[in-house]
Amino acid sequence: MRREAHELGGLPAGLETDRTAPASVPRPRGTLASQARQRIEQGDHPAAMALLKQALSIDRTDPELHLLQARCFRELNRTDRARAALDRAWRHTDDPSVRTRIAQEREACARADVATLVETARHHLRDGDARAAVDVLRRCGDAEDVEAYRSYAHELLRGRPYGEPDDVRWPDRATLQRVLRWLTREELDAGSRALDERRYAAAIDAFRDADRIDDRGTESARLHATALHEYVSSALTRRPPLDLDRARSHLTTARRLAVRAAATSLVEPIDRLLKTVERQRADRKVTVAVDRLIQQYNHLVRFYDRNPPRTAMERGNFRSSLAPISGQVIRLRRQVPAGSTDGLRLAELAEEIAKKLAGFR
Repeated sequence: MRREAHELGGLPAGLETDRTAPASVPRPRGTLASQARQRIEQGDHPAAMALLKQALSIDRTDPELHLLQARCFRELNRTDRARAALDRAWRHTDDPSVRTRIAQEREACARADVATLVETARHHLRDGDARAAVDVLRRCGDAEDVEAYRSYAHELLRGRPYGEPDDVRWPDRATLQRVLRWLTREELDAGSRALDERRYAAAIDAFRDADRIDDRGTESARLHATALHEYVSSALTRRPPLDLDRARSHLTTARRLAVRAAATSLVEPIDRLLKTVERQRADRKVTVAVDRLIQQYNHLVRFYDRNPPRTAMERGNFRSSLAPISGQVIRLRRQVPAGSTDGLRLAELAEEIAKKLAGFR
């Protein structure tokens, strides 16, 4: 067949296309590495690992592939595998610039290990286990943030064995607030989102959870006070409105939190709303008292309507029964504006009492 092709002017013998060659050719490792790097940037680490495995099957001596693999392992918090990949990269290169990058990646692995330990310590602190947090933080070196977290953990243990090492300084106010923001970041983030979305009840719950972890945080206090004030302000305009006793309790708490946070700009509006609530509570007490007097009067009148007094003694008993009601009406009328709803109700009741008394003389 080859001879026929040559004789007919086809391709020279030995250069014809091999019809049995595979249809697909493996992609060059450079293309695979580029695609793997792109997947890592996108956070798609499984896809990046698959591409790197394919590239390494073509050339296991390329240090760039091992470097990419190390980065991928590190971002997956598998720093032991990352270091093994860096060891392989180091063995396959003498290039100073590549070795510098390997060293930088080793430092990144070390930072990742510290970050993992710090997060473990944070969870211990959130669970109230300061001693376990201290044990973990001892393995984290002496970075500035780590020292602040250690100081806080030891401060929680102050006065107990294990709680006062010579090399720890107690946290100052600024350090304490920074640590508390770190410690309660989930609650602060959730509460802030709820506050922005005007979901005030959810915000209150989130900031209350932050206070359960440590109630000394000024940011949590400020946001919690804001959420309570906004909740009461909006709830009082609803139908039915918020219970006034509950509103007063919320506002009293909000004021205390605002003072704790030194949020003077919050104290004034809270005080204004608190005065409004106190005035409404006082008005409600009057309304309840008027309702009670009217019920007492109606009950007494119904009784004597069914049992009309016939003797002077019975008429005297009726007047004696009405006297306390009449006295309370007079006292309340001195406290309530005459033109208010309760003032008008009291005036009408006083008139009815006077008519009844006149009828039983």
